[in-house]
Amino acid sequence: MNCHRVSVSLQRPPCLWSYLLFKRFPKLQAHDAKDVTIVTAYFNLGKAPTAGKTFSLYKYLTWASVFRHLQNPLVVYTDSEQMRNMLVETRRHLSNNTLVIFITRSQLKAFRRVEEIRSIFRSPDYPKYPPNTVVAEYPCSQHAKHELVKDTSTRVTSLDQVHRMAGHRLLPVPH
Repeated sequence: MNCHRVSVSLQRPPCLWSYLLFKRFPKLQAHDAKDVTIVTAYFNLGKAPTAGKTFSLYKYLTWASVFRHLQNPLVVYTDSEQMRNMLVETRRHLSNNTLVIFITRSQLKAFRRVEEIRSIFRSPDYPKYPPNTVVAEYPCSQHAKHELVKDTSTRVTSLDQVHRMAGHRLLPVPH
């Protein structure tokens, strides 16, 4: 896996999500939200049909642009050079809180069963609910979440220990 560290301070934009989060979970304090590391992944599955629409790389690049405003530590896994480059540039001002990891699908257990899943999806009796039961790579990407969160916890923990020894932390951890 190739890691790219992208560094810090932008005025926090107004965010409806924050308001709703604090309204729904009143025990969560404002300073606690920044202690949450966000982990996400994007795998380029081509133009995946879903509910009568088609989602392409361009659509996901547009959606991912909101990460520019997210103040939380962010870890992103992707197999797309375009997504990696866009996130590195978008989060340049937050590089101390950003880790973009370029990964190939073959590195993940979840994608090693793609042919088996594809053969199941080809069965005429198997229900078709795009993209969940049509694009074999889609469920693989969903199953990869567990593996990626585990990988992130290992990376964040080990990085945090190194930086604590140096007198500062790279990614905040809950107190």
